[in-house]
This record gives sequence, structure tokens and C-alpha cells, in this order.
Amino acid sequence: MRRGAVVKRLSSVETLGSTDVICTDKTGTLTRNQMRVVRLWAAGEEARPGDDRTAPLAAMPEVMVACNNARLNAGETPAGDPTEVALLLAAAELGEQPDSHRRDRERLAQFHFDPAHKLMSTIDERDGSRRVHTKGAPETVIPLCVAMLGRAGVSSPLTPSA
Repeated sequence: MRRGAVVKRLSSVETLGSTDVICTDKTGTLTRNQMRVVRLWAAGEEARPGDDRTAPLAAMPEVMVACNNARLNAGETPAGDPTEVALLLAAAELGEQPDSHRRDRERLAQFHFDPAHKLMSTIDERDGSRRVHTKGAPETVIPLCVAMLGRAGVSSPLTPSA
């Protein structure tokens, strides 16, 4: 059986001819524009969103909600970037209420996601203190860190062996 396609622009065929890798997605991210968190990693351990939480995992949902621009309010359809919606859904499973109105009130500043730096940060006022929340590629975020929260909830220096 022979298959064919109609191409409207010759540049599309030229681009395809110089392609080395074609990535496909069978999870629904592309077809349904949806994502979901299936595993979390903190302080050397993996967990699923519904698992019991150690101190580092308990701290994670706050960042998932604060450093996020999607909306997931009760009675509303989730809105925003699929990755950010997935983080809000995971935070809800972990017990953090993703109230975008509260998030917006607490936010003092935002540094939008920058593809060159591969991260996003917010400065938020919560419980009387200012906090910086950052999410991004591990290879970008980890070199900026000097300490990590251990399983027992105690902060320790972040070293190459940690």
C-alpha cells in the first residue's frame, strides 16, 4: 500500500529532509494537551503524589503552587500551560490547595521562565516571611543551591556527594 501526503510548502519537505530525530508522544501530551506528575524525587527518594511524605516532599507542593501561573480553582476548568496544570494537580494530591487568588496576593515579584536560563522564580510573602520559589531544569537549578532539605527536615550543605 502506498501512502502519500500533500505538502503546501516546500520548506517543510526541506526541513524534514535535514531532520535527524523525530520524537513522538503516545501519552496524550501532544494529542490532548495534558500532562500529569507520576513520580516525585526529593532528598534521594522517589515517591508518587499520593504516597506518605518526608519533610522534603512535604515542602514541594508549596513551590509547585507558588512558582506557577496556571489556574486550578474549585469549580473552574483548569487553565494554563499543561506542565503547570500538572504541577497544580500534583500539589493538590499532596494536600496543598492551589488557590490562584491567594498565590496572586502573596506574589511580590516574578521572573518569567527564560529558555536560556531554563528556570522561573517568584518572590512571595507567606506567613510573614519572604520566600524565593524556583522551578527549572536540574542542571540549571542545582548549581545555584548551597543547601538541601534532608529527609528529617534538617537543612545541610549541598555537596557533590549529596
